[in-house]
Amino acid sequence: MLEFGISSSPCVRVLCGCDQTRPTSQAGYALVDAMVALLMLSLTLIFGLRAAGEARHAADQASEARRAQALMAGLLNRGPRTFSDSSGTTDAFSWSLQTRGTGADQPVAICHRAVALTGLASHRVYRAATLETCPVETAG
Repeated sequence: MLEFGISSSPCVRVLCGCDQTRPTSQAGYALVDAMVALLMLSLTLIFGLRAAGEARHAADQASEARRAQALMAGLLNRGPRTFSDSSGTTDAFSWSLQTRGTGADQPVAICHRAVALTGLASHRVYRAATLETCPVETAG
């Protein structure tokens, strides 16, 4: 026979006609589960935002390296061909270009040309050098 009424026990009778009981503390477990789910969601969001920031920083570095490479190639190919040092700035870099004779006794004088760039925002230094025929100034 089933009894209905208020009981001092921590269990509640199920009104299904059977003698099964369910503890009332399951509501506390549901709250803990919800809090754990919120914690996992917030950690996922935090790590995702951090990864996005790292990816943006890496993309900025790669973009700067590509721009530096293009500027160095342009300066070495089309820069002033004199023995005086040249320097200047662009929107992202300060640069200097040097041309020095190697002193080698060849039928054609060989010069060493070097360019150095410094990123204005990152302060990274990029360098490139090449050997080529000297400017006409040496023919004196």
